[in-house]
Amino acid sequence: MSTRHAQEGAPISYERYMSSPEFAEMRGIPGTAVAAKAQLYANARKRSLLFFLQSLSLKDGGLRKVARALNFSGRGQDEVAGLLVDLCINPKFVIDFASESSLRGSSLPLCKRIADAVREYQDAYEARVKEEFVLTTIGKEIFETLDHALEIGRRRVGKECRSRWSPYH
Repeated sequence: MSTRHAQEGAPISYERYMSSPEFAEMRGIPGTAVAAKAQLYANARKRSLLFFLQSLSLKDGGLRKVARALNFSGRGQDEVAGLLVDLCINPKFVIDFASESSLRGSSLPLCKRIADAVREYQDAYEARVKEEFVLTTIGKEIFETLDHALEIGRRRVGKECRSRWSPYH
């Protein structure tokens, strides 16, 4: 029995539905959990892979849709989707690509095959998005503004690193 309940006529509390099993599949993987795992990797490609999967977990169909696209023979969608969640948040599930190993071929452990398959899926997904992307004048202005903000940030961080004082202390 849940200890969280509202009295009849109480104002709506949006959080009361957060643990509801009906919505569990719609929530996706929490970004905070993925960010915690991403901190374990210095490799930007591996961090990108984690956040890519997390973003797909929030879309319609979630990681089951990804699992269906990956089509690991002998494994069901639910099992592969569960492995993808583990890949994103379990610190013991180490992301290691086959190219980083002396082992190659079908004898690779499952975790390496999944990491490689997701990396290939990400590459294809990004290529498709780039191909379909249309840069509008507003989009161009946004990119220019973001580039300018990045440049200002780099200059500012560079100055702070050279000085003894930093606003982050």
